[in-house]
Amino acid sequence: MKIFRSVLDEFATQLNSHEACAVESAIQQSNWRRFRIFMAITLVIELLLVGFVDIPSIRGGSLWGSGEASWIPLSYLASHLVLLTIAVISILATPSALRVLSQVAAGYPSPEKEGKLLRRKEALLYWGAGMSITVLGLVAGLDQMRSGDTSAFTYNVIVVAFLIMIRPPLGLILITPAFVMLTCGVLLFQRDQAVMVGTLINSGIFYIAMALITAFLYNNQYRQIAKSSLLEQANKNLDYLALHDQLTGLLNRRAFDLLFEREVAKSQRSGTSLFVALADIDHFKQVNDRFGHGTGDMVLCKIATILNSGLRTGDAVARWGGEEFLLLFVAADGLAVQEILERLREAVAATTVESGGAQVRVTISFGYAPVTADKAALTTACNLADAHLYEAKNRGRNLVVG
Repeated sequence: MKIFRSVLDEFATQLNSHEACAVESAIQQSNWRRFRIFMAITLVIELLLVGFVDIPSIRGGSLWGSGEASWIPLSYLASHLVLLTIAVISILATPSALRVLSQVAAGYPSPEKEGKLLRRKEALLYWGAGMSITVLGLVAGLDQMRSGDTSAFTYNVIVVAFLIMIRPPLGLILITPAFVMLTCGVLLFQRDQAVMVGTLINSGIFYIAMALITAFLYNNQYRQIAKSSLLEQANKNLDYLALHDQLTGLLNRRAFDLLFEREVAKSQRSGTSLFVALADIDHFKQVNDRFGHGTGDMVLCKIATILNSGLRTGDAVARWGGEEFLLLFVAADGLAVQEILERLREAVAATTVESGGAQVRVTISFGYAPVTADKAALTTACNLADAHLYEAKNRGRNLVVG
């Protein structure tokens, strides 16, 4: 049935390895918090049962009357002590597991490492849940010798099924041993034929219902978190597209305007100087006409990479339009800007782009200017830089003028 398959398949083409691990990590963190509460309650209940039921029964003051075989209260005591041990181990393991899961959610360099750590902590969680309900199945089987009641077991398994979101088909595997224990206890110890048949039928229906519930809850939670993750990623992509040029990946005009306003405000507070530079690829139209617009796009991307990688930390470059780029230099003087632009000019001139077996080479011209402290600072600086760029073009191109 489809419900017994993880919905990971549904989002396989939409989520990358890291995102899929993050979704499962979020589910397991939620599981650990719930499981911690469940095990704390289990610890208290089992302590009460051991202290006020099992030990008095062993001492001869059986709450269930005389004539009971001595191994029966001992078996109850052993089962409750096992549950106590499982509860203690699970509670102690939880904080460290949460820390590791938090690290996984924060991101590791390797998706394989994320998945490996996540699976280990998931296995620990499932071990605690599986062992606890299996022992409860054993206790319910033993109860057939006393009362034939399975309600305590039923309530506990319902709580586990709703608390722990178990990845299909592990839910089916996890619940099976508990119901095998219960079924064996009913067949071995229940003497009332009608009670035996009724209990077996009800437990079978209950078994199927619990398997479906665990699969449904996990799939539903996974779907919700995955859709939320995809929506968040889509919003990030939209934000990126709103601020970056689609072809080159550089900042666009809108992003540059926002950055420029922020840096001008910083500059006014600190008293440092700002410079802008306009860059224009020389004879770029000839590249498009001779080699095609595909090659022209390759040239734009190559030069964008050179400009972006050749700037200092804090400086910025944007695609201003067509084959023009606008650069911002923070806390720099004219001499430093000149040196940086010369290096960029030389790097572009030394670069070739392969196109159909041909080697495409281009040059670039720069005009730069300081930013003045007026209301139209960007416009003023760009106009002055554009004038210098025009001068560089008139003087033969492949020049830096400022």
